[in-house]
Amino acid sequence: MAKTRRSYTGGAASTTTGSSIASSGTTSFTIAAYTGWPYGSAPFHVVVEPGTSNEEKILVTRTGATDTTINIYATPNVAANRGVDGTTAFAHNSASTVYPVFTATDADEANELASTLTTQGDILIHGASTFGRVGIGTAAQVLRVNSSATAPEWGQVATAGIADDAITAAKIATGAVGASELADDAVDTAAIVNLAVTTGKINDLAITTGKLADSSVTSAKIADGTIVDADINASAAITKTKISGTAITAADTGTVTSTMILDGTIATADIADSAITVAKLGLIELKLRRAATQAFSGSTGGYVSWDTEDADASGFISATSASITVPSGLTGLYNIGYLISSDVTSNTTYAYIELNGVEVGTNSTPRVTTTKTFDGKSLYLEATDVIKLYFYPGSSGKNITGRLWMTRIMD
Repeated sequence: MAKTRRSYTGGAASTTTGSSIASSGTTSFTIAAYTGWPYGSAPFHVVVEPGTSNEEKILVTRTGATDTTINIYATPNVAANRGVDGTTAFAHNSASTVYPVFTATDADEANELASTLTTQGDILIHGASTFGRVGIGTAAQVLRVNSSATAPEWGQVATAGIADDAITAAKIATGAVGASELADDAVDTAAIVNLAVTTGKINDLAITTGKLADSSVTSAKIADGTIVDADINASAAITKTKISGTAITAADTGTVTSTMILDGTIATADIADSAITVAKLGLIELKLRRAATQAFSGSTGGYVSWDTEDADASGFISATSASITVPSGLTGLYNIGYLISSDVTSNTTYAYIELNGVEVGTNSTPRVTTTKTFDGKSLYLEATDVIKLYFYPGSSGKNITGRLWMTRIMD
């Protein structure tokens, strides 16, 4: 039941009734005087015929300061406000003594109010029928309505309880919002001040390949030395299409070694026609000796004696020798070719390469022209092997000029 606010005055004088009061049904009566009596909308208690067997206490109101009409309080009804505070409703004659009185009900409600608050910080509330208390909450909590909307309680403010514009940047303490407080989609590009995100503010694992636009990482954004072998996916992470046409320049020559190239990643199409030379392969081309005019017998022929050195940095042969001896350290597969020019105009002529006294290449086509050639013979030569060029002119007293090329193509 709701508590009723009542009126009190400190100097209400005793007076008498100006009309009779029935034991029930009476809704108002008059008084002879009203000095010091309460008035207004709030009710107050009066006692009629105090100290007699007909003593009755009634809850009443008086409308104005000079009114002599006393109305029996009608909330919840007139009958409920007759014979209160342990008394009984009686019939009273006119001229019965009456005056305002403080009742046990008034005192009990005052005591209830005072005794409800027990602890520092308590808040007084009105319950369904009695006073109640809400104890003090904990630090940073606010007073809010409970989930049943029947009483206040202390607690945190839920997100829904905060107005959209209630929290501004100035109200957020530095460091108060961390990564765990942000939803994945809460911060977009427009919300980040230019230059606000530095390397130090990015978690080591925060940026993955999926978060990078295809064009967002350029060579200018990669510090020298920051990408090591372990950072590169071994399963073709860097392909030719990922490398700019100007990304590798002459200044980069020498920075790529065989240990940096994944097996099978360089195909023939990746190598320019002019990129690999004899010098790059470590091959040795030996243009050995070019002979001066030399006479041969048509019946026997002979070996060409090399008396003019064109190029022989490795010392294969000595001057005026017909033998070409492979030096120590130059074992390998060689391509050998020769050219013979002579003044033979008829008869059969031929020439051949001889290795350690055994013929390994023959050109014996009948010849009426002046030149015979032999190219492309591949021989595997070891140290101390001896190469000679034999020529048979087919006619006695003929002169020839011979040339011989040897190129090592494999160790």
